[in-house]
Amino acid sequence: MFDFELEGGSHTSVYYTEDRGLVFNPPVHEQRHCMVLRILEHDLFKGRIKKLVDFGCAQMQLVPLLKRVPWIENILEVDIDESLLRAHSYQGRPLLSDYLDRRKTNFRVDIYKGSISSSVNCLRDVEAVIGIEIIEHLYPDVLENVPYNVFGFIQPKLVVFTTPNSDYNVLFNLTLPNGFRHDDHKFEWSREQFRDWCYNICDRFPNYQVAFLGAGAQPEGIDDVGPVSQIGVFVRNDMRGLPLVEDISAEPIKLPESEEYELLYSYEFPKSVDQRTNREVLLDNVKYHIFRHMNMKNRFYNDEFDRYEIPLGNIFSFVNSMVYTPEELRDFLIKEGYRLDSDDRILVDEIYESQESDGSSDTSDKLQNRQADNTVGHDSDENWD
Repeated sequence: MFDFELEGGSHTSVYYTEDRGLVFNPPVHEQRHCMVLRILEHDLFKGRIKKLVDFGCAQMQLVPLLKRVPWIENILEVDIDESLLRAHSYQGRPLLSDYLDRRKTNFRVDIYKGSISSSVNCLRDVEAVIGIEIIEHLYPDVLENVPYNVFGFIQPKLVVFTTPNSDYNVLFNLTLPNGFRHDDHKFEWSREQFRDWCYNICDRFPNYQVAFLGAGAQPEGIDDVGPVSQIGVFVRNDMRGLPLVEDISAEPIKLPESEEYELLYSYEFPKSVDQRTNREVLLDNVKYHIFRHMNMKNRFYNDEFDRYEIPLGNIFSFVNSMVYTPEELRDFLIKEGYRLDSDDRILVDEIYESQESDGSSDTSDKLQNRQADNTVGHDSDENWD
């Protein structure tokens, strides 16, 4: 086990009403999805995960969130229910907005009919495995194979499993014959049972350690029952700068009797192709951020000399992924005809602003058109399920 925290805290609430019982804001299924997104955006994984699989994806509600992660290039949506996948395949299609605001990297959504316990070739280079509220739906023989497929065959950098916390069930009025929250649940684990399952996985696959999070808080004044959904976050040792105990370069062992996946849909998203040279990109970025500073006239305008005086460091903070040092940026600006004083302030005359805005140059229009490209920088309808 290791410590793993998400920045920003939790802005959620839970309260009780006589007609609805416990009410979670936002609903717990949305909290789970947001938690997965925040985990993927954690500094440990930023820019390091390009391909992931979402097992038991059901209605594919996670896809619209995952599209926002710029370094993810391929999502595999996998479920055994073909009719459910076909009914909700629209979740994976590009929207009109995806054509208007195109991604700068490749992005594809592949929708497969298949099992979480099948070792198939399309999973071999998956770097993150997501399993939201799936393991409690599995029969014992399938569940037994899951760790071998995920941690032995796929061997991803990150694995996230969520499952109901049965300790919380004392707060629900459960009326299903099986005594669980859903009629298809085969079990619901307590916090202790889930932790034992996770620790057992780490014992068998020592390249991984696990941390625990939760979604859906308990009401105030209630004895400790934990979260509605418990979350296990498995991280491969090398992601945390630790040595690997076992060699992951060896040929992974496929589980016997694995059934091939059936590809139902594959959606390729539009991509923005930038034809500019590195110099042109840097120059456009510099111009754009200089104009932004010129709009803050009261801060950077010197009335005595009728000019703007913009600190070099201000511009460097926006383009430091393209130039390594302020000195390198200074040399670049001088070569491009900019003037700087001894205090490393970029000097822009008032006449420069007039020329750019009176139609004598198309630079301003180009910068506005490229504004988006020029920013450089590093389940169920139930409220509780």
